[in-house]
Amino acid sequence: MRHIVRYKLLYTTLVAIGVMVSSLWWTEVPTKGYLNTGDAKVPFQFVYIPNQSTGHLANWAKDNQNISFISGSAGLFSEKEDMLFSGVYPVYDHSMTLEQFEARFPNLPDSGIPEFGSSLYAIDYGQARFLFLDAKRLVDPASADKQLSWLKQSLKSGNYAYSIVYMSHDPLSEHVWQQLSELKISMVSAGNTVFALKNTIVNKPALMETASGQWLAWEPALTPNSILSAQGDMSELSITHEDADAGDLDHLTIKSIKREEALAIPMKELIGISSSWRYHPGDDSIVSTIPEGMDITGEIPEPGVVTAEEDWRHPDYEDSAWSMGRGPFGHTNRQQLSSFLSTKLQIQSSTPTYYFRKSFEVNGGDGAIGTLVLRVAYEDGFAAYLNGVEIARDGMPNGLITHRSLAAPGEEILYHEIRIQNGSDKLKRGVNIITVEVHRSHPGSPNLLFDLSLGYETKQGEL
Repeated sequence: MRHIVRYKLLYTTLVAIGVMVSSLWWTEVPTKGYLNTGDAKVPFQFVYIPNQSTGHLANWAKDNQNISFISGSAGLFSEKEDMLFSGVYPVYDHSMTLEQFEARFPNLPDSGIPEFGSSLYAIDYGQARFLFLDAKRLVDPASADKQLSWLKQSLKSGNYAYSIVYMSHDPLSEHVWQQLSELKISMVSAGNTVFALKNTIVNKPALMETASGQWLAWEPALTPNSILSAQGDMSELSITHEDADAGDLDHLTIKSIKREEALAIPMKELIGISSSWRYHPGDDSIVSTIPEGMDITGEIPEPGVVTAEEDWRHPDYEDSAWSMGRGPFGHTNRQQLSSFLSTKLQIQSSTPTYYFRKSFEVNGGDGAIGTLVLRVAYEDGFAAYLNGVEIARDGMPNGLITHRSLAAPGEEILYHEIRIQNGSDKLKRGVNIITVEVHRSHPGSPNLLFDLSLGYETKQGEL
């Protein structure tokens, strides 16, 4: 007995080593396919390491050895740091060649697409399926379609509550975001920004803003000690912004929606993203009359109806002399946004405004009109009119506005969704006209952006 007491520490250590060895013996390390954790009822936890958090990985790893799913940009993990974690799942960020990436992380599943290799891969962990995409190559339409087809195929089978997409940055592609929405992706981690669908959010963090379509974006105010830690079960998933010194700073909670149970309201598209529009810079030849019934001060928020045919918003206005182009429109001094533009406009030093007009048809067999859904990309402010009646405005003062009116300063907004009730009161059978004015916050501002889509939710019956 005395012997046992004397060597208690030694025996305890030997027992612990024996337990760890036996655990490793019975554990199969995933080298391809999907990683599974077994019991779906058990809460699960995973961590994303933001790009700013390279300074304290070693210390953080020592304090969090129980976490077996760590992800972040591939460039964050040196071989030395990789050994600190039990499960590293990197996001391909083009900080190295694909060959170097696959040699650096040889145990990742292969996508089965030669040109992508292991830059695309899927992992099942806890109650989630994690899908890793190549954001840089999502900009190219052909490459994007291949990745989205792989993504759709990867989501077909399996019993999981959440589908989570990782990529190195926001691809700034409305097509990509629309596809992710249609696939009912639960959450997207793009660089240091977390995106979630509006109808899944239970708790919204303070810094969350509207992004593309149905998506909201949360960009935490990161520090060198920031970690995004997630914990969830079959019903809810919470993502917490943690700081090693300050503790928990904010969090986002989303609910699980089984995809087969997700409500899909039929939509009829009238104007698609990247459509053709007529456009004209603001000048004194563009007439803005006072709509009938409008309070020009804006104190009474009644938009009124444009009745004068010389008004650029009127359905019968003659716009054949205007230029024609395809969205997105704009001018910018930001390189990433510049590649997003299809029609690059000239900066007008004499006016902060550009005007846009487009006609479209509504047919009788298109289904009864429910809520109108407007998605607008803009900078800095805009006002939109349907058949001469204002339907939306943001970043602009109330009341009458002209080509000299200034918007409130702001950053680009990508496809902000606006829902307009009683859509049948706004549309008519046959030809309709939508007009939009986009204003900068100053005539010298280098940035202007515009694109728009319009559709409506259909109801049973005929128009």
